[in-house]
Amino acid sequence: MSTSITSATQDMVEKVLEVIKTAQTYMEDSRAQIQPLVERVQAEAAKLQEQVKPFITNTEDQIKPLTDNFNAQVFKSSEM
Repeated sequence: MSTSITSATQDMVEKVLEVIKTAQTYMEDSRAQIQPLVERVQAEAAKLQEQVKPFITNTEDQIKPLTDNFNAQVFKSSEM
């Protein structure tokens, strides 16, 4: 009976190791497929960021005088 349990345990360990190996292979294959997509998304995000920069700068330039004026009024009121 001891031999039977040892054999069953060994079979189970081998199957677990096989599942681990299959999972590792799957993960490596998935990573290889996803990596080019990630790189393209990052490149597109960088392009988009460059395209949006002038808009953000323009908006900041338009808002700054308003916020400066608001801050000046708030600080002037708080000094009274």
